[in-house]
Amino acid sequence: MPSFDVCIVNGAYRIGGVGDQVAQLAAEYYASLGLRTKTLFLRDIPLAFCTNCRACMVSSQPLGCVIKDDFQVVLQDLEEARAYVFISPTNMGDVTALFKRLLERMAVFGYWPWGALAPKYRKVPLSKKAVVVSSCAAPSLLGRLLFRTLGTLKKSARLLGARTTAKTMLGLCANTPLFTLPPAQKEALKTSFKTLL
Repeated sequence: MPSFDVCIVNGAYRIGGVGDQVAQLAAEYYASLGLRTKTLFLRDIPLAFCTNCRACMVSSQPLGCVIKDDFQVVLQDLEEARAYVFISPTNMGDVTALFKRLLERMAVFGYWPWGALAPKYRKVPLSKKAVVVSSCAAPSLLGRLLFRTLGTLKKSARLLGARTTAKTMLGLCANTPLFTLPPAQKEALKTSFKTLL
């Protein structure tokens, strides 16, 4: 039996910032329903950059990554979870470098032998669920229209064999240095979190 139900992956840099507030809210929400969560703060996990060697992708059987670092532990947590909450603020129009670094290492969930024109997903069909959350300085509607963040987070979920059940863009999050999620945004997040149930 898995030791937790929902893996919360936080790609935010700022301690106590919007990403941390979303992660805490998610953990508290699922705990109130009796579900077990595990939160991964990517800023605290030593991960090397992908070298694009494709060693993880060329075999029909998943081999894992040849780089020996903490990704093996992250990989185990990602495999064990039955649902995900992926969080990243918008930096330069997309996820943070922390989240992008994880996404590139998640190439292990693809199959792309040399000579093939395109990769295939290893995780078929989509048997898990994911909620993706981002924040930005712009109004949320503009954030959805102009930035790639939610799409990149959704791609991460797809690699893990998860169907994205909700996408939330939290807007106007740079009005103060210590932005606190207002009640309306918290309620919107809880509505998103509920879609994993």
